[in-house]
Amino acid sequence: MSRSRRAGPYALAAAALVFVLAPAPAAAQQEVVAELSGLVTRGTDALPGAEVVLHRVSADEAGEIDTARTDTAGGFRFVLPDVPREDQDGVVYFASVLHHGITYFGQPVTRAIQLDSLYRVETFDTLTAPAEGAPVPVDTRYIVASEEADGWVLTDLFELDQRAPRTLVAQEGGVTWRHPLPAGASDAEAGGGDVAPEATVVSDGELRLTGPISPGLRTVVLRYRVPALEGLEVPIAPGTGVVEFLLREPAPNVDVVGLVPVAAVEMQPGVLFRRYAMESPPGNAIRVTRAEEETSLPVEWIAVVTALGLALAGLIAWGRRPSSVAVAPDPAGAPDAVDLRNALLLEIARLDTRLDDASLDPAERERLRARRAELVARLSRRA
Repeated sequence: MSRSRRAGPYALAAAALVFVLAPAPAAAQQEVVAELSGLVTRGTDALPGAEVVLHRVSADEAGEIDTARTDTAGGFRFVLPDVPREDQDGVVYFASVLHHGITYFGQPVTRAIQLDSLYRVETFDTLTAPAEGAPVPVDTRYIVASEEADGWVLTDLFELDQRAPRTLVAQEGGVTWRHPLPAGASDAEAGGGDVAPEATVVSDGELRLTGPISPGLRTVVLRYRVPALEGLEVPIAPGTGVVEFLLREPAPNVDVVGLVPVAAVEMQPGVLFRRYAMESPPGNAIRVTRAEEETSLPVEWIAVVTALGLALAGLIAWGRRPSSVAVAPDPAGAPDAVDLRNALLLEIARLDTRLDDASLDPAERERLRARRAELVARLSRRA
């Protein structure tokens, strides 16, 4: 069984399994067989001859349990040892494919209802980015500011729109994408999103990605401290789409130059966030200044952010924790416990894949083991 070091983000596509009820004698209990049937693609084309690895993850263990080769039409099939369940005792299944040195992951399978359609793993050929990084547009940007006992903390979510038809990879010693951070940003901590934390570097006042960026919308999450709220200037890349700044109450009365105030949002009972937003804001930065007087809500701008909310609930939840895992938003605006648990399990599986690399540096191996122990402890507390 081939095992490799994780080298890139996992591809999120429509999850699937085919659920087969095997006939049984009338006197016996009906036997249930779960069958995963899927397709591996390279871009828009089927990828024949690819090795597909099936992973099984639970609170107690994680690892690879089977492999298969895709047929001439890119198809593959696994029989699962049990049917995925949504309860606490259930497990998570997913498949991965190594292509051109990058491991691509299919969507986690956690519920029997997902056994209705074709499971997909998307892979792509690679494209080497310039040494200084590729100009990947920022489609959406969320900045969440919270006051803590020792100062202000920003949780910064970038949703990148990687429009190239191939996965961007860095040159040796180079980066795939970069973005300036506010002056004085410190204690940066990466996590969540579609880019591995170890491939997210903060250096010389910049956020730099050294890991691959596959096509589509990809999120990067960074948490850092800033010296003060008033006077804060957050750089905005040219061409950025929607920008939203969320300020946890209670907070000083401020204006955010470059954005407009919109309706506040209560993410949890009693936890209110003041909001400022704009589509394609002018200039190359937004600035937080002391408000001279109370202003009324400009109703004409409310429509600007009616579609906002992507990853917002998960982002807020992540920003209140010391470490992070990306979580899909709940439609009602609250973090989904099942999604968070599944994300924890998936990150544990990724770490296990990396720890299987015999050439891993001892110091890095120890760091990954400590990270895995932390995630397992968090998972145990949620059980």
